[in-house]
Amino acid sequence: APPLLNIISLLLDSPKNVTVVISDGKKERKEGDTVSLTCLSDANPAANNFTWYRHLRNETKRRRTEQSQRITVTVGWDRERFSCKAKNPLGTGKSKFLELQVLYKAKNVTIEGKDEVKEGAALELECHFSDYNPPTTQYSYSWYLNGNPVNGETGRILQINNITESHSGTYSCNVQNRAGPSYSPGFAVTVMCKCVTLKGH
Repeated sequence: APPLLNIISLLLDSPKNVTVVISDGKKERKEGDTVSLTCLSDANPAANNFTWYRHLRNETKRRRTEQSQRITVTVGWDRERFSCKAKNPLGTGKSKFLELQVLYKAKNVTIEGKDEVKEGAALELECHFSDYNPPTTQYSYSWYLNGNPVNGETGRILQINNITESHSGTYSCNVQNRAGPSYSPGFAVTVMCKCVTLKGH
């Protein structure tokens, strides 16, 4: 009988099933995180040229061509989307988007309120900021007078009744979430003396 011949067929193909994979698998990131992305594909011969796309909020995109299939990026948009193309001598394949959800620190933190208040009146200041996060994002607040914590004040609105001259100074608020703290610029408050004028006899 003729010897049994094992025939191995070698399939050559352009890149298929192109996918962007994040190294640690976590799609929820904090602003400023550094992440490693890999462009994977099924190809024979293996893909040896890669083009990366970073899709911005205004729907434009940045492109970079790499010989390596892995890139490292610092995330900084509220919705980061990446895709890649993988190329070998037989053709090119393109991935779908990988979308990262990015948690931001509070932006543009400011204080609003009256900067002159009479002694004995109530002082009310409110901490404002721009919020690019999902509605469920939790924030905490703290207040400072001349760099020292205002004890017991943890809300978005600072209210102090029956103020005295000791409450004059520079106020700031800190807004914090899981991404970190954000401080407002100083807001100067002057407490005007409730003076009594004594008439001469």
